[in-house]
Amino acid sequence: MTTPPVEKQIYGGFYSHADKVLLVEFQHADWRRRQEIVASLADPRLRQLGRRLVAFHAPELLSAEERMQYRAWLEERWSAPDVVETEWTSSDRARSALAVIRGDGGIDLRLVSEIELYLQGFEAADG
Repeated sequence: MTTPPVEKQIYGGFYSHADKVLLVEFQHADWRRRQEIVASLADPRLRQLGRRLVAFHAPELLSAEERMQYRAWLEERWSAPDVVETEWTSSDRARSALAVIRGDGGIDLRLVSEIELYLQGFEAADG
């Protein structure tokens, strides 16, 4: 049986008081300390979400293997097809949404262009 993604587990119970205390510290710490805090969290959901935050905001703190794993995970998410089973915004889904927005004509097309440039930045970083 495959473990559901952390987003599906988030309401699967309360985390400990000790983890709550660490999360308060996490809010005010630098990224190196945050990485240490994440490693000491007891709740696996919090550890996974914390590792994602560190990977996104401070990738230089990751080992080469961790960076490779994060990039593979991100690429898998980003390149997922625009189908009902994909429960997040992938590149295809974002582009489809922009096409609908552009076709509606009720929004400033400069904003749509800014979003397209933002998406291209992700694609360039992953490619």
